[in-house]
Amino acid sequence: EWLARDKIDAYCDEMSATDELKWMDIETGQTGESVDTRSNKCGGADDSESMYVEMVDPILQLPLYPLPAVHLPTPGQIHTLNNVEPRNIRMANDLIDPDNGSGFDGRFCVTLRASDTGRIAQTATLMRLVNVTRQESFDGSLLAIRVECVAEGLVEVQQIINPNCWSKEQRIKKLDEYLVANVRPMGEDNMRKGDDDRLVVQAIAEKAAYDFDFVRRVYSSKDGISTNELPEWAIDAVRSNLPSLSARDFVDSFWQCAEHWQQLSNTIRMVIRSELNSDVNEITIDEACKLGGPLKLPVHRSELPIDVQKRLNGMEEAAAQNFIELGNDPIVSFQIILSMKNGLDRLNYLALLISRERQRLEAKNRLQQVFGVGADDATRPMMSSNITSSFD
Repeated sequence: EWLARDKIDAYCDEMSATDELKWMDIETGQTGESVDTRSNKCGGADDSESMYVEMVDPILQLPLYPLPAVHLPTPGQIHTLNNVEPRNIRMANDLIDPDNGSGFDGRFCVTLRASDTGRIAQTATLMRLVNVTRQESFDGSLLAIRVECVAEGLVEVQQIINPNCWSKEQRIKKLDEYLVANVRPMGEDNMRKGDDDRLVVQAIAEKAAYDFDFVRRVYSSKDGISTNELPEWAIDAVRSNLPSLSARDFVDSFWQCAEHWQQLSNTIRMVIRSELNSDVNEITIDEACKLGGPLKLPVHRSELPIDVQKRLNGMEEAAAQNFIELGNDPIVSFQIILSMKNGLDRLNYLALLISRERQRLEAKNRLQQVFGVGADDATRPMMSSNITSSFD
């Protein structure tokens, strides 16, 4: 939630209208203080000018799946969820077999759970299960269920029916009762209401397409600044999977465009995380060997000298801060987009994210030219090619 506040503060001066990123406490079912994506100090429009999308369908009662990730409602996109916890396995079984008494028809909701507060975002993605793969042990007992599902839109979580199942005691015991919530489907906004709106949309979409193409070409190139940003395996993934997008794509296929940007953001995060883990593991093993005696794996950080523990903690904190400053977060930024109430605001916010990345890459390129820093002088350590990119 604190990261959402920081991002909103950074962008609100450039936004319009009024939207809220609302959070709900799971155990109490109560809505706490919301994060206003364009509060009064940001100069938001009044209610008469805002374009809220009306809720169009009656309230549904569906399973609720809190996750540390954001799934966009991209039409036709297959989302894969691996279920190993008892409550998630039971949920998958109930969704597979609607005749088992659960009363569910294969639909459920996924929503972001904040790691700092434990609250969930009230805007969730409605999913429908389309395929199931079971993983069983040698004796036939069920170990995990892998489900594939497609998004059917957005919903607003109105009320959690059984919040007690999320209590600390219940989670420690790993009981199989899962959350069920009352949700209300949200209508879609086509972004083009009148002639003036169409002109605004077209201008934003053209700028977004131009900036996206610049970023795509940079990350697809193995020359220049891209080699400082991504290892070769990730550049290959971008080349193969990140398409060229037109202004019309940003208007007619907005969620698909947002999905592509989220995939790139995920790949960047995975590269940074992989590099950090490689450095931390190397230092951990080296320091463990210095302790003498046989090397016992895994090495627990608590067994290392205090100064080494502080060094490793400092590395992780610095990497986290650097990643936040990079601005390519694949989670919170996209929850903000989900929570916006109309397509024009969503397009504008996504365009801002892409524009900021283009400006960052351009500034980095100018610095290299001014100071004569070659790509080989600042190249990131190359990671193993067996790391799977977000595009895979």
